[in-house]
Amino acid sequence: MIKIGNISTNAGELKWGNLHCGFLANGQAVQIPLFIVHGSKPGPTLFLNGVIHGREIPAIEILRKICREEINPQNLSGTILAVPICNPLAFEAVEHHALQDDKNMNMVRGINPKGSITEKMIHVLLSEILFRSDYLIDMHSNYHLGIEFSVVTPCRNKAVLERSLKLADLFGYPVVELKRSQFGFENSLIAYAQDKGIPACIVEFLGTNIIIKKSVESGILGVKNVLRHLKMIPGPVHVSKDNPAQGIYCYFYNILVENAGILTLDVKPGDLVKKGQTLGVVRDAFGNILENIISPYLAYIRNIPVIHKINSGMSPLVLLVIEPKKNLWK
Repeated sequence: MIKIGNISTNAGELKWGNLHCGFLANGQAVQIPLFIVHGSKPGPTLFLNGVIHGREIPAIEILRKICREEINPQNLSGTILAVPICNPLAFEAVEHHALQDDKNMNMVRGINPKGSITEKMIHVLLSEILFRSDYLIDMHSNYHLGIEFSVVTPCRNKAVLERSLKLADLFGYPVVELKRSQFGFENSLIAYAQDKGIPACIVEFLGTNIIIKKSVESGILGVKNVLRHLKMIPGPVHVSKDNPAQGIYCYFYNILVENAGILTLDVKPGDLVKKGQTLGVVRDAFGNILENIISPYLAYIRNIPVIHKINSGMSPLVLLVIEPKKNLWK
């Protein structure tokens, strides 16, 4: 039997319930939903989570389908612990962070059960779920005008890093091995897990505040590939080779503009662009060109903006830069 909080699950069963994290000022309880898919046979424990950031909702549908439709616990070796909404306060507010403390749940390192409400939620996720787990897939999502990708962060344990890269690669998306110094990743959930010896990766699907069927379907295939790779379900791994940007990348590059105006682009997400190629222009209201947007690298287009009215200093394009892989440990 597995018991987490008040949820008890026997071998070969699926159960779900809520884990208590704390209270708001008005007395409302803050709870995190949890699926436990307890396989009939022994095996590893896989932690799947979503909605660490409140607008990034595709994981809710992916985990619903995985836990309630795709996986029969009678045919499962090991256990799936799936949290579809890690940050219910940010989710309810349709915000990146919980408004109660404005802390980024993915950048809160360690356990502080006496801290703010976000820290209390992190305490529950780590102490009740992560520390029981052998592997972690941290699910996020990006704007729909982009491409899916996975992220790992370097760690000193090379075996953990290799297993993390393998998890990420099983989704068939480009894999970005980000420096820990980038975007505060030294404090991220996957960095924390890797430092505890748990292979981990982030997977970025498409859709902010929306669920895109095609991205959900590819996410389900990726999770099932992970389960097959870990020998938790039978069947061969099948990674799609349809994505031309597949590979391991060193970093993202945000192109910044100097001029405010109207953006016109000649590229779309997933396009391969050359160093020195013109990607678009910024014009004023009369149609005069204020700025040409030039790619400084050989790269794939990761994202283009949803809004094409742009201000100076903004980033209209994000690139996946192609160059020899470096030692990124920092």
